[in-house]
Amino acid sequence: MAFPLVDMRNAGDGVNDVTPVDAVSAGVQIQRDLTAMERWCWIINQIFPHNVIPRIRVTGDIHEGALRAALDHLQQENWLLRTAIAAESDGTNPRFLEIPGRSIPVRKVIVASHDSTAWEREVNDVELREFIDWKSGPLLRMVHMSSEGSAKGEQWHDIILTVSHIIADGTTAFMLLRRLVELTHQFQIGDRPTPSPSRDLDRKSGSDNWLPRTHLGLWGSARERLFKTVNQAISRFRPPSRMVIDRPEEISVRETGFISRQIRSEPLELLYVRCREEGVTVHSALAGALAVATGRVLSPAAKIWLNISSPVNCRADMVPAIAPSVVGCYAASVSAMVRVGDQRSMWDAARQINREVKIRRRAGEHLNRLFVMNRTCPQSLKDSERAVSHVIRNGPGSICVSSMKEFTFPDAIGDWTLDGAQFVGAPSVHVTLLLTTNISHGVLQCNLSHVYNVISAVHAKELIDDAIAMLEESVMGGVGSRR
Repeated sequence: MAFPLVDMRNAGDGVNDVTPVDAVSAGVQIQRDLTAMERWCWIINQIFPHNVIPRIRVTGDIHEGALRAALDHLQQENWLLRTAIAAESDGTNPRFLEIPGRSIPVRKVIVASHDSTAWEREVNDVELREFIDWKSGPLLRMVHMSSEGSAKGEQWHDIILTVSHIIADGTTAFMLLRRLVELTHQFQIGDRPTPSPSRDLDRKSGSDNWLPRTHLGLWGSARERLFKTVNQAISRFRPPSRMVIDRPEEISVRETGFISRQIRSEPLELLYVRCREEGVTVHSALAGALAVATGRVLSPAAKIWLNISSPVNCRADMVPAIAPSVVGCYAASVSAMVRVGDQRSMWDAARQINREVKIRRRAGEHLNRLFVMNRTCPQSLKDSERAVSHVIRNGPGSICVSSMKEFTFPDAIGDWTLDGAQFVGAPSVHVTLLLTTNISHGVLQCNLSHVYNVISAVHAKELIDDAIAMLEESVMGGVGSRR
């Protein structure tokens, strides 16, 4: 089955044509080939939009000129923000091209001051649905949403970045957003921008060979065989249920939406305490609650098994280690099979997830996935058609829970107040539900992305509300705040 690319992506505008090498214009400098991880994300981006979307609210006066200057400065600090992608005429050999003079596009949106959730509609209606023009670059865009009718100093601004997963994981997305806000304030008050940490890696090599030696060569192959044997055995005895609530997915109509929820101060503090008592992380508690909520819909009476995927930040594992300030996608997942249904509690599910994630992470499953991807990633979209179609049509799908507990934003910069820092992601081909979470400004942000035609917005809302209710009721009898 061939993917209907023209039907899915702005037909006729030339954005989605693959650029042959002899069409590269003068002044464009070829930097390096895409790594296996970048190539896989590039392939997915040709099927459906696959982006990372961080957002923050700033209350105070922001000058448009300062924001534009900060965005341009940010682009100059990070060479991947000045790139497009080209490939041969058959879609192989994708490469980053650094193209000078292409500014990051900004879209200004004005909303009523009382419409505090307008950013959610904007992300759902536009940012999750529209492709980033990887052929022309750059590989990100920005939305500046501001309130009208507010008194001086009380106007709020939602700053939303949409960054291609080709060049960004959650760490990069948050780093870029925070740096952008800091630079904007510095330009606005007339200060010279503070020097940024080094953000460039070797432009010619990428990161394919930066795995530890114990995860390369014969060691990597041995680990691959071990994980394959173990996972096949687990699948035979614990076959995962297919994640289809509304109807099976059709790749030609894949669209993503998200639902936003929060857990605020008091229930969040009590959740920390309960997680310590249960011997689990907040990540595992969230995953357990969402798994149990999903099980109640898929199989209200009988027990079933669900596949839970947990992305791991691999930067510290690389040789040499990769700093958080470096732009790129350096995350890989570990999996856990969890039993739900048959009156099993969310804490039982959380303990099982916590145990399996800990074991698999210590065993280096996330690093082995990078090793396997380096050897097996398709060279082009055409080469990937059969595998991707099989995964989407026949795979069980999974719940992915991506937690960003280690990244924080200040509560204020100068006379600005900051709140609501969070991020939204688009599920990959094997993921049906993606829960992105982070703790910022004393609030646990929970954004559940779902594939519309597999799980409707109504059912996605039921799932996240049920999961949050379980968490709140388990720590304080349901007295909390979900918004």
